[in-house]
This record gives sequence, structure tokens and C-alpha cells, in this order.
Amino acid sequence: MKGKISNLFNASILILILCIGFAFAALTISTPTSPSTLTKSSNSTTFIVNSTISSNFSYPSTATITDEDGNTITLSLLNTTSITGTKTATFKVNTTAISSDFNLEKNTKAITITAANASNSTDTNTTSITLTFDNQNYCSSGNQGGNLTFGKVNPDNTKGFGDSDDEWYPLDKIEVDIRVDNDGDEDIDDVVVEWGVYSTKEDKWVIDNEESNFNLKDGKKETIKVDFQVDPDDLNTDMGDDYVLYVKAYSDDLGESMECISNSEDITITLENDFVILDDISIPDVASCGSEMQITADVWNIGEDDQEDVYVTIYNKELGIDQDVMLGDIDSLENEKLSTSVEIPTDAQEKFHTIKFWVYNEDDEVYENSNDDDSEFNVPFKVEGSCGETPTPTSSPEVLVSASLESDAKAGEELIVKSVIRNTGDELTTYTVKATGYTNWASSVTQDLNIIVLGAGESKDVSFTFNVNKDALGNQLFNVEVLSGNEIVSKQPVSVLIEKSGFNFSESMGDNRYLWGIGIINVILIVAIISMVIKMRDK
Repeated sequence: MKGKISNLFNASILILILCIGFAFAALTISTPTSPSTLTKSSNSTTFIVNSTISSNFSYPSTATITDEDGNTITLSLLNTTSITGTKTATFKVNTTAISSDFNLEKNTKAITITAANASNSTDTNTTSITLTFDNQNYCSSGNQGGNLTFGKVNPDNTKGFGDSDDEWYPLDKIEVDIRVDNDGDEDIDDVVVEWGVYSTKEDKWVIDNEESNFNLKDGKKETIKVDFQVDPDDLNTDMGDDYVLYVKAYSDDLGESMECISNSEDITITLENDFVILDDISIPDVASCGSEMQITADVWNIGEDDQEDVYVTIYNKELGIDQDVMLGDIDSLENEKLSTSVEIPTDAQEKFHTIKFWVYNEDDEVYENSNDDDSEFNVPFKVEGSCGETPTPTSSPEVLVSASLESDAKAGEELIVKSVIRNTGDELTTYTVKATGYTNWASSVTQDLNIIVLGAGESKDVSFTFNVNKDALGNQLFNVEVLSGNEIVSKQPVSVLIEKSGFNFSESMGDNRYLWGIGIINVILIVAIISMVIKMRDK
């Protein structure tokens, strides 16, 4: 008996599904007539919607497309304001009515059409068609006028890993020469050149810039040079490789609708799977023998995948420099700061030297891209200043400097370092004390004492309070400089390890963990007793 009921129930469900299938209209949409890709300079296109059920169905009189900024295009129903009892509805989009603010660059937009039963509002069926829009001219009203022309638009990949001028990597440095000609018989005032880089996949500007404004006499030409760096912060891993470099020139005096030209170049911006490089490497142009040379750089993961255990090797055989700096994990399109120092030997040759940098992955292999380019960088600098000579003894006062942390070293917080200055000479001496070399990781520093007077063998504490940058992590350096008069008598490097900021409950309890534990247990017991009293009262 149960089996028959079950079969009957299943049959009823099947019949209901079939009835629903017959009750709703099926809609189909024809391919738009030419042009299938719309621009602001094209006229219009139409497409037809068909319903398999003709009786008592109506269509909307308009349909709209909306871009990401809320600008719309309205499509009008050509047949009548409403169609009832017919199978065909024809819609038309007229691009001459498109607002200049509507974003057309390489966009595909879906238009949704719904047919509704006139006597039953819940009886509807919806289908969509995708139209392609392309602002081929970049000018808001298309190319206009004809007196302005482009003599040339030449992108040049001047520095980076791209193999050609139209293949770029993040952080590549690009120059674009743009020549604008006035082929007309009259002067054109207030010529504006705008340019930008556009992601065709995500339909958004990566770079959008206005470069210059100038007057252009008849028969004359003007060349401007724009330069920029491909910023990883403007990219994401969903954008793909395809971009367009757009350039336009127009008269701000006449308006874009009267005089405007545009040009475009297809560009590839490559994101490797695994590729970490250096950028903004900073070392002194000149270093002294026997000195500590500060080195900073940005270590960028310009690949699609997150990386682990990244480190950088710094090397110069002649100077005896061979140092590994561990950076750790770096997420895709993120960076970490490299900050370290190397010692220049006292007997170094006075000449130009080159520091070599290699970036290594967790397998101890140098990062390499698909063009077989290694993540290797060479930076020259000059060594000079009495190298190899024995210092001439002087009567300069002697001083001993030491330093210690007086607070936690947390990113984005204050860091206090106490330095002890001791006069190891045999004369009363006035010293000036200051902190230097901290600007890569701290925005400012204050100190409780700037000038101290010490007798022979005496010492005094000087406290430095640093405002640590929010993005400062890892080992950071600064110097405690001590001067007597105008002479630096000591320059002591100090290393601090900056950690991420965060609340540590255990540390906040300090030596009162036992009392905290008793307090927490008491709170739990009180809550339990109150709960029992409430339950007994409810009974």
C-alpha cells in the first residue's frame, strides 16, 4: 500500500513539473543586426525577442544597461509600448543617445528581457542577450574635427623584465612619446592630452591620467613624453594579461565634441606564477673605507602565487661581502622591506664597485621568469677616503656607546631605546647625541637629552622614542651618533626587531596570572548560580 502511495506521489510531482513547463513561455533572442559591436560613433542595432506562447503575453516598453558607476543606456521597444498576443518584440539601442559618462571601453553588457502573462503576474519568463560595446576612439563623441592628428604614439619599455615595448611586467618603467600635429589652417587653443591603461577583462582603468595642456599653431606639432611605472597595487590576479594603452588629444577650448582624436595600443602585462624581484634599491653613491653602508630595498612578489621563505643574497667578492637577508612569506602583489648594512673594509680600493643582489625561493633557487631572466640586480657605488692608510692619532675625546630596548618593538607603535654614553677619556667633555638612519622604518624620533656633559669615566642615559611605521617589520637599523664639537667621535649601529602589533592577553596579565585565574573562576560560578536560581524560580 505504501509503495502505491509513493508511486502515486511521484507521478503527481512529475505531472506538476510538466504542467509548470507548459505554463511558462520560453523566450529566445536573435543575434543583433550589424553592427554587433557598438561604439559611440555607430548608429544603432536591433534584436528580436520571440515567445513560444503568444496569447496574453506582454513585454516591457524599455530595457536598460547600467555601468559600474550607475550610468544607463535605454533600449526602446519598436513595435508598440506593449505587445500582447504576439510572438515578436523588436528592441533597438541608439548609441547617439548614450551619455558621455557611460563606460564603453571593451565592455560586454547583458540585457535582460522578461515576458509576463497579462492575467497572471507570477507567470513570467526571462532571458538575456549580451551586447558588446567598444569605445574605439576613446573620445566621448568619437573622432571629431580632423585638424588634430597623431604623428606618433610610441610606448618604450625602458627598464624592467618585459621583452618588448608592448610586453610589460609589474614595476617596469615605461616611456611614451606622443606627437600631436595641427593639420588645419587655424590655431587650436588649450590642447589637452589624456592617456590611460585599461584592463579589457575587468573593464576598468589601471591608470587614468591627464598629461599636459598647450596651444598649437596651424601647421605645427608638439611632442610630449610621459613616463610611469607599472604599479602592482593597481593590478590583481583576476585581470588577466590583456590591456589597452589609450591616448587622446582634444581642444578644451572647442570641446571634445568639436575637436578630438584618439589612438590605442594593445599591451600585455605579465604575471608569472612565481616571481619575486627587488625595486627601489637604495645604497649610498659614495662609501668610506671602514664604514657601515646602509642598504634598503622593496622586495616585491609580482607573481600570481603566494611565496614562502623568500631571502635575498647581497654579494661582492672583492669587498668580502656575502650576506643573506631572510624576508619570509610574501603574498601575491605584496612587498616586504629589506633593510640591512654591510661593512666596507678599511683596505678597500678607492674605485667604483658593484653590489650584486639575488632573490631566492624556499628551494634555494634564484627566481626566474618565463623569458629565462633571473631575479638579479647590480648596483654600483664608489669607495673613497684614505683607504689603506693608518689613521693619524688625534686628541679627540674617547666615548663608549651602548643601547638597549626599553619597550616592545611593534609596528605602528612607539619604540623606546635607551642608550648609555660613557666618557672613557680623561677630560671633561661636552657631547651632542642624535639618532640617524631610521627614516626607512620610523616617521620621527624624539629624545630626552640632546647635549650631555661628562667628566672622565662618567656616563649618562639618553632615551630615544621612535614612531614606528605601520608597515615596518623585521630587523631594522639606526645609528647613535655622538659628536664632540663638529667631529663625530662615535657612530654606533643599533639593530631592532620589529614585530606585528597585536594584543597579548597573557602578557597583559603580567605577574598577576594567578589572581586573574581566580577572578575568572569566580565570575563563572556567579553566572552558574544566577542561572540555577532563574530556573528554580520558573518552575
